[in-house]
Amino acid sequence: MEIVQVESFIVQGLHIRTSNELEMNPDTAKIPQHVQFVDSNVGIDYKSGARAYSVYYNYESDVTGDFDILMGSNEVSSSKAALTSVEIVAGKYLKFESEGEFPEA
Repeated sequence: MEIVQVESFIVQGLHIRTSNELEMNPDTAKIPQHVQFVDSNVGIDYKSGARAYSVYYNYESDVTGDFDILMGSNEVSSSKAALTSVEIVAGKYLKFESEGEFPEA
């Protein structure tokens, strides 16, 4: 984890609404299936330098409330579904990186 300065950019992708309560139970978790759906329906050209992002936003309240997750890219090359856009505003952010198979990574 590190703190990085980020310039403003747009992420386009597919979103879901979920909660920590749902995600803590493997039987109700939405994120694992959403990752597979995004991988199958949103084209990201990694060779051209595009990056994949997961944006957590629209928090209802605190840790117990619902929130949205948009998974996509700053450069979508194709999509089989209607995309949602989220603007990432310029500022300092915590950066987390991981490699490997989901969900272990």
